[in-house]
Amino acid sequence: MSRPTSNIGVRGRRGSRGFTLLEVIIAVAIIGSSLAILLGAVNK
Repeated sequence: MSRPTSNIGVRGRRGSRGFTLLEVIIAVAIIGSSLAILLGAVNK
């Protein structure tokens, strides 16, 4: 039940883009670090 309410709150505010950008940046950073670790383990 928390997702629909949060979506409505985000839509009501104009900072929704900033939130999505932050989430995307964090996701990319986590994926990049995990891929780097996997590549390092494979190279070994």
